[in-house]
Amino acid sequence: MSQRYEVIKDAFLSNLSGDKLVANAGEIVYEFTGATYGCISPDGLACSREDGVGPFFEIARTNLRSVTPAA
Repeated sequence: MSQRYEVIKDAFLSNLSGDKLVANAGEIVYEFTGATYGCISPDGLACSREDGVGPFFEIARTNLRSVTPAA
């Protein structure tokens, strides 16, 4: 099981056509451990909405809080 994180601040993807909401504050995301082809910045973390399943997206590490998996 991948590390779980709670998004603590709405996360957006900025592009030329405007900002797109990637994840809402309070949402649980999982660290993506598959190939990211070098497109994740040093301050970001590759995340996905399902454990071990893409697609992945980048969220700033400062916008994430580690969550202990339920026993």
